[in-house]
Amino acid sequence: MHAKHGLVHPEMLAGQSVQNKLSLVRQTLVEYHADAIFLALPESVNWLFNLRGQDLPHTPFLNAYAFITKEDAIIFTQTGNVTDEMKAHLNAVAEFLSLDFLPDHIAAMQNKRVMIDPATCPYFVASALEETIEAKDPCLLPKACKNAAEIACMKQAHIRYGVAVTQFLIWLENA
Repeated sequence: MHAKHGLVHPEMLAGQSVQNKLSLVRQTLVEYHADAIFLALPESVNWLFNLRGQDLPHTPFLNAYAFITKEDAIIFTQTGNVTDEMKAHLNAVAEFLSLDFLPDHIAAMQNKRVMIDPATCPYFVASALEETIEAKDPCLLPKACKNAAEIACMKQAHIRYGVAVTQFLIWLENA
């Protein structure tokens, strides 16, 4: 897969800051008495950190994993994807590391209680961790609950789509 640069998804379109989203996810750490959360879904990582990318065909995702603790957050992705804008955007809340460092970080998580979603966590991660807590990805529900900014963007997208379909139907009728 050819890597392409990632992008920052503006807060005005996301409707929520990364800090607010991280706060929600970190509450899950407390609820489950976990030391860390491993996010395996690119859509969860992208939503949580207000990022987008072009790694996966026909989806606006940066291919990435993340480890979240009470103190820090690490995003693992192809280093060629990470722009200076993305680093500046997440400077105070997260760091980017190459996917090559993921096995080392997993090894460093021994003796830690790591929350994983068994439906999405890769076997190589789950089997390498000593103590896991199985629970749903904490980003799934908040990501599904759309805020006012996201709803406004969806309405605009539907209007643009409706115009495009109408123009196509007029063209088809006159063809």
